[in-house]
Amino acid sequence: MKFCPQCGADVHEASRFCSKCGLELSETDTDQSAAAVQTGARRQQGSAPTYVTIGWICCVISLVFIPVIFGAITVIMGYLTRKVDEQHGTILMIAGVAGAIFGMLLGAAVGGSYYY
Repeated sequence: MKFCPQCGADVHEASRFCSKCGLELSETDTDQSAAAVQTGARRQQGSAPTYVTIGWICCVISLVFIPVIFGAITVIMGYLTRKVDEQHGTILMIAGVAGAIFGMLLGAAVGGSYYY
């Protein structure tokens, strides 16, 4: 089995170019690329828990403090998480939008009660 050293896609044995990214392949590149792809996947998975943790913390903060900014940070962390875990990243993005909206509504309700 051959792998593209640039994108990690499976490549047919007789192919000279990667069908996913178009990189021209040589024999030495594709033989060494399997180890490089596995190392890159491990490195990328290592950053996902950090994005998830920061995302959920910002989601909670968006309920009480500057909801638009912390909600946006949550959405960005969800987007970065989607590269490794698509389902969790999507959930985090939805939670960021919901947290920002709910935080604004909560702020309007609490802030509006001071005037009455």
